[in-house]
Amino acid sequence: MLGRIVELLNRFHEQPQTLDMPRMPSGSFEKKLYATYLSYLPKERVAVPLKMNVDPRGSFTELVHLQDCGQVSINISKPGITKGQHWHHTKWEQFIVVKGHGGFGDCHVLQRDVQPWAPGHLFRGGLGHGLRL
Repeated sequence: MLGRIVELLNRFHEQPQTLDMPRMPSGSFEKKLYATYLSYLPKERVAVPLKMNVDPRGSFTELVHLQDCGQVSINISKPGITKGQHWHHTKWEQFIVVKGHGGFGDCHVLQRDVQPWAPGHLFRGGLGHGLRL
């Protein structure tokens, strides 16, 4: 058990660099240990700088990698830009528009379709997808 605690504490310590979060079921020891770990962080380790990948189209910033559910990221796109246009073999993604409008293109198995994009809607991308703002 002590070895598992040390392993978890090391993963928590490395999380700002790796962005990887271990599995933490509700009410689990891991979740309680993480909450305790965070409450003892020194002030200088509470805020963590993020790596923004910036180019002329906008930016893409990963926030966290979840063991069973992929990642959470922020994608900021400039008007008139198309991003994405790629496929995944098994991964699926969800997108939400926070500000602005655009189109979400999903390569549906039976049809190609572009859905209008507006704030307050969640778009669930399948195997292939892209977006245009």
